[in-house]
Amino acid sequence: MKQLFKLLAVFVACTLLLASCHTMKLTSDVSVELNNSLYYCDNNDYIFSIANGKAEMLDKKNQARSNLLKSPFDTYEEENKVIGITADEKNIYYAVNGDGNGFQIMAIDAATFDEKEIYSENFQTDQKQLFGNVLSPKRNSNSGSHLLTFLVIGQQIILLKTDGIYLTRFGSSRITTIYAGTVTSYLSYTHGNLFFISPENNIICYDMKNNTMKSITDHKTIQIFIKNGKLYYINLSDAGQLYSYDIETGQTARLTQTGVTTFTVDDQHIYYADRSQMSHLYQENLDGSDAKCIFPSPVYSVDSFEGYDKLFIMTDSSIPGQYVDFQEIRKAS
Repeated sequence: MKQLFKLLAVFVACTLLLASCHTMKLTSDVSVELNNSLYYCDNNDYIFSIANGKAEMLDKKNQARSNLLKSPFDTYEEENKVIGITADEKNIYYAVNGDGNGFQIMAIDAATFDEKEIYSENFQTDQKQLFGNVLSPKRNSNSGSHLLTFLVIGQQIILLKTDGIYLTRFGSSRITTIYAGTVTSYLSYTHGNLFFISPENNIICYDMKNNTMKSITDHKTIQIFIKNGKLYYINLSDAGQLYSYDIETGQTARLTQTGVTTFTVDDQHIYYADRSQMSHLYQENLDGSDAKCIFPSPVYSVDSFEGYDKLFIMTDSSIPGQYVDFQEIRKAS
């Protein structure tokens, strides 16, 4: 009888384990919404930052900070520069520039902090270390162009480079061209569709399943961001005002009465730099109502994350010889 109970317990444990594994797989499902990140990203519990020349991990609950990447990596160096960071519930991903056109993309397990290379091109290591581990010297030689930013979707990697957008997979030496040509450094993804901005400043939707591509609006733009089924963008065809595009219905809506230089969106509000007010930071409701200034100084980038009551901004620096500074400011109630 005891043996039967043991077998039953093992069966239940295995069933729960399989269920949890299936749940983790769902986090990489095509229904996720992703936006590329140059400075910040989160995975629900933590916010990861590569701003101010150092990489940190911030616990949302207790606001405790700890270093994420170890010296000698410095985001202001030309070589071994961390050029992008993103995360899902299991891993933190970051890209590092090497010599010349080379780069390496690494994955850090969010639970154990073990790290491994998932992709590289022409990457030459000179014994730089993260967490005491020497970076892998193996490399591919697919292209001589520079990496600007990237997205990770399950086991797939979207590479935005100086000469186009490419698709590859973890550990693969194969690379597929999605789009050939110079594009801006913004990528957004949802429901199997990749959105980017063409050289003509058109918003392009690439259907990854059917391998088809189309322009979704005749509006020109310089920045895009996906949130809750809507694609937000700066409409250059209407004095740089902020618009939204409903991905399901195709309807567009104007959300500001002024030009916008940068913005972000969360579940409650839109945050944007008002061009007519020297790029001071404003907050408004999702329908465009109740706009108010929350930071009366120029803002060049802004990020917001759920479960954290502060915004991350890039603004002018008061330190001699330093042009910009990264700060946190509290969201308005």
